[in-house]
Amino acid sequence: MNSKTFEFKIKKLLKKLKLFNFFKNNILVRSILGYIHKKNLAKRKAIFDKYREQCLSEASNALKDLDIVYWIDCGTLLGAIRDNDFISHDLDIDIGVLPSDNDCKKEIELALCKRKFIKVREFELDGDIVEQTFLFNGATLDIFYYSENQQGIYSYWFDEAENYKEISKGTFKEASGFNIYKAQSNIKIYIQYMEFKNIKYPIPQDYNLYLKGKYGERYMIKDENWNPDKCPSKSCVYDKYAVCRLYNSD
Repeated sequence: MNSKTFEFKIKKLLKKLKLFNFFKNNILVRSILGYIHKKNLAKRKAIFDKYREQCLSEASNALKDLDIVYWIDCGTLLGAIRDNDFISHDLDIDIGVLPSDNDCKKEIELALCKRKFIKVREFELDGDIVEQTFLFNGATLDIFYYSENQQGIYSYWFDEAENYKEISKGTFKEASGFNIYKAQSNIKIYIQYMEFKNIKYPIPQDYNLYLKGKYGERYMIKDENWNPDKCPSKSCVYDKYAVCRLYNSD
């Protein structure tokens, strides 16, 4: 059992016994969970730093072969524009995709798997896949599937709510109990290319407005305390139901 699974099982057991709220502020419990969490992050960071460039280039090549609209996104885009590097504390590669239909998402998954990416997670919202996570030699790749409306493009993201739970479905686990957020970008997506790590990658043509919508007017200034709650375009979604399928997990 890896340390990440052990951390989750401790929390799950305490919640099942209805002791989590009682123990979560206990100094000893917090110290143990904190130690395990830091150990998880350090291990994940070391793997990501080793394979991040190869992960990004292989993913880009897979998507490029499909002739679809995609771009480096979120923290990966922010680091490329602001720092000409990956953000120092980042733990995953982010790519945005504007798919034509659900069949396109299946083609993306197949193309990535052919390049030795392993699917470990996908979020489904009202029957539509809106996010997938893959591993490449242990480095994490997040694919965000965008949709269009009159304002521009939008995507969804999630975090665990108090009623989060996992149920085994045989070959995978199905998780439910999420807070759902919508992130609206008030641009139409047009692509240009920028050189990053000696490779040309697609980015939104109006990346300045795009990043302001995600990180605020002062996105070019590093904010060590930034978190997703500060996202200007974030709004809570209450009328949709999300499930997450977890693959290749202990």
